[in-house]
Amino acid sequence: MRASITPIKRSRSRGTPDGKNGCVSFAGHELELMDVWDELAKRNGVTKAKIVKDYLRSQKPILRDLKELDGKFMGWQL
Repeated sequence: MRASITPIKRSRSRGTPDGKNGCVSFAGHELELMDVWDELAKRNGVTKAKIVKDYLRSQKPILRDLKELDGKFMGWQL
């Protein structure tokens, strides 16, 4: 008689419980961008999530600079 195997219960999420998930949707006319995204990840040897995170990190200083400028040009027309 065989011994029954008890399945190992695993967590459905990886990483820390403090993390968050995001989702990216592409319209039908932008589906080629998914291919570009896949190709960038393969060529750089990273995950698709890393591609997105790197882009967001590159934009973070720009956003910080824009926030500093908010309100400094009140009443000025550029």
